[in-house]
Parts: sequence; C-alpha cells; structure tokens
Amino acid sequence: MPFKTEPRIVNVRVIFMRLGQINTLADQFDGEASLEIEWLDSNVIDEYDLKKHWNPKIYIYNALGELKQQITHTIRKTALGETIICEQQKLKGAYYETLELNNFPLDVQDLTISITSHLTTNEVLLRPHPQCPSRVNESAFLAKQQWKLFKCVNAIIDTMHDEDTNQQRSMIHVTCHAQRIPTYFHWNGFFLIFIITIFCFPVWAIDPSLPQNRLGLMATILLTSISFRSTITSKLPLTSYLTLIDKYSITQIVFDLLCTLYHAIIGYWMNNDKLVDPKSRSRLPDYIMFFILLSLFILLNLTFFIWIIRVAYIPRRALEQQIPWIIMDKQYSSSSSSTTTTFETERI
Repeated sequence: MPFKTEPRIVNVRVIFMRLGQINTLADQFDGEASLEIEWLDSNVIDEYDLKKHWNPKIYIYNALGELKQQITHTIRKTALGETIICEQQKLKGAYYETLELNNFPLDVQDLTISITSHLTTNEVLLRPHPQCPSRVNESAFLAKQQWKLFKCVNAIIDTMHDEDTNQQRSMIHVTCHAQRIPTYFHWNGFFLIFIITIFCFPVWAIDPSLPQNRLGLMATILLTSISFRSTITSKLPLTSYLTLIDKYSITQIVFDLLCTLYHAIIGYWMNNDKLVDPKSRSRLPDYIMFFILLSLFILLNLTFFIWIIRVAYIPRRALEQQIPWIIMDKQYSSSSSSTTTTFETERI
C-alpha cells in the first residue's frame, strides 16, 4: 500500500488595496490587491528557491486576462523553530463578478477574488489566515461618488471540481461588499417617473364629454413613460429579471393605461347615451373615479416605499452591523448542490 502524505495547509490573506470602477454592464470590477500566502516547510533553511522548493502554485480563478503581478518570498521562524514561507503577490487588473441587479439602484454588490491552486486537495488545502484576517482599504476606493464600501470581509472555503482531471481543487473566495449610492437615481429615476405619472390627474379638468382631448393627453403621458423607461433600461445590462426601478416604472405605466381606458369609457358613455341630454349629465361618477384612482395611486406608492425599505434598506443596515471578518465553510457535493455553515467568527 503506497504511503499517503497529508495535504499541506496554506494560509491565505487578501488585502483589497485599491478598488476601481465597478462595471455592471460587463460584470467586472477593477482593483489592486495584496495576496499573502504562508505555509510551513522544514526543507527550507536560510533561503527559499522557487525552482527547488515546494510551492502551492496559487492563481486567481476569476481574473480577466493577465494580471500584473509582483511576487516576493520571505522566510520567518516561529517560536518553535519552524520555518514559514511567506509569499506575497501584488495583483492589479480586472476580475469577473456576477453582479446582481434585482434591487437596482439600491443594490449591494459582492466583490470577490477567488483564489485556488493548480494542485489537488490531496496536496494542498487553502485556509484563511487564522491570525491576520483579510481586510479592505476604504480610503483608496476610486468610485466613492457612486459606491460605498463596507468594512465587512467574508472568506468562504470552497472546492472546485476540475472536469479535465476529474479531481478536486481547494479554493477560497474572499469578498468585500459595496453598496450603490442611489441619490442620482432617486431624483433622475423614481422622482421623474412619479412626476410623469402624477400628470394623469390634471386631465380630469377637461370635460369628460371631450374624450378626444383627454385621450390625446393620456396617450402623450403613456408614451412619455414608456420612452423614459427605455432610456433607463438602455443603461443596464440585459437580465432575465426585473430590477427595482423596472418594477416601479412598469407599475406606473400600468396605472397610466388604466386611466386611459377609463377616459375612453367615460367619454363613450357621455356621448352615446341618447336618453339623457349631455348638458344635464352629472359629473359625479367622474369625480368619484378621480378620487378612487387618486387613492389607488397613493396606495401604490406607499406600498412600494415600504417594500423598498424592507427589501433594500434593511439588508444594508444588517451588513453595516456585521462584524468585519467572517469565515465560512462551503461544501459541494458531486451533484453540485451546496450547503454553507459558519464555523468560525472573529473580530479584528
């Protein structure tokens, strides 16, 4: 029976030195990071030689193109006299990240650097550094006007199945979090959609017996809403789901359509009921419908406002209160189903 060696434990630490633009259209972000890797090696005495001594062969799994790298090696001794090899990689480039836009423009994006090895799990196991946690440099964030960084950094221990060799490779996902600053979209998105829709109500100033005038104004408002929605959509990547601002704009378009249908019905009734003189017809049904639709409009906007607080702002507050450093262990079965459990939590 062949002798089986235990896999080496390699401690990994990532420092997000400088984060650049977060490109939601291309699903990527730019940044500079410092990757620090440590492992024990009793064969090294005074000087580490990459060609002679063991190396975990670390690389960045989600890098886009070639990263600019500067690699240095140092040696230090523990109190027990053990030799620790310290490899530091300074990385600069672009990283792929699937950006979720369900809550756009109130979204929080996870910015992840995935570290893995060319060696299998039988040879090396990657683990977050137990004494020196990963962190993010908030002061060097280049997109401060559009995004806000959280102090919280997550390290998720994972494994990757190599389809070519049918072997498992150890992996760590180190993630920081950035929230979009939505002020621009509040005023140039939600507020403008609200203003366009509210112009449905001055149409009631026109006599309902003149449906051609009412319908002309409503058609203009409806087409303006559709055009404005197309302008917003053109600035976002194509997704198979609706974003938060999509849901709001579509809701207001449906409301515009409802008002348009009502004006067509009331105009037809006012001009085609031959039993009653048009001049003597009461506008009471028109007034009643005005207040019903106004109440519906207020209710829709209040409901949407409460929903935004629940699905967007409450998770943000929870992330702000989260401890700066969390380690999680993610186990993948052969069927690609996964379970995630927190096994260690420590504060800087």
